Order: sequence, then C-alpha cells, then structure tokens
Amino acid sequence: MAAPLAVSREPIVVTLKDGTRIDNSVCRTTIVALKVLEKKHLFAFFDLVEKCRDNHFKFSAHQIEDSKKILIEYGFLDKSDKVHEAVKSIVLNAVEEDQVSIKLGDPRLRV
Repeated sequence: MAAPLAVSREPIVVTLKDGTRIDNSVCRTTIVALKVLEKKHLFAFFDLVEKCRDNHFKFSAHQIEDSKKILIEYGFLDKSDKVHEAVKSIVLNAVEEDQVSIKLGDPRLRV
C-alpha cells in the first residue's frame, strides 16, 4: 500500500479594502472576535477603534469596564499597548461610521 501523499496547501489570502493582503483565517477569526467585543464590551470596542486610528491614544478607566484589560484578554492588544498589525488593518477596514453611529462591516475588498 502506498503512503498517502502529503498535501501542501497555500494559505488563502484575502485583500482588504485598502489593498492589504491578509490570511483569510486570521481575518475571519478577528472579525468573529470583533463582533463579540462589539456586543459584550462596547466601550472597549470604541477604544480599540481609537487606538487603531491613533497609536498615541491613551486608555482611560471607564466606570463600567477596563478596556485595556479586555483588549489584552481578547488578544487585540499586547501589554505595551500596541495593537497587532493584522488587527489594526482589519479594524480600520471594517469600521463604518456615519454622523451618529459606528458599526462593524466587512473589511474585505469586494470585486
């Protein structure tokens, strides 16, 4: 009996709206986590968006929750307050806003 062939699969890469190319599984996993964050920890979600827009953004303690701690637990932020580059790209491409609200959309480029 012949040994099974090892199949090497190239990772599937998606293109974000700004042209950034990222692994599809990283994108999907991040979007799922962002949706949970948006529903469960709205202040932390807003703070993550601000941190992605401005590296110098400083977290302030909300009376309701500790955004920095939550973002570290979710894996979006390291202990030195830096947002992981893949997360930053996905957030900046996914956030849709109008004059009164902010929501999470699809960060991927639609052809």
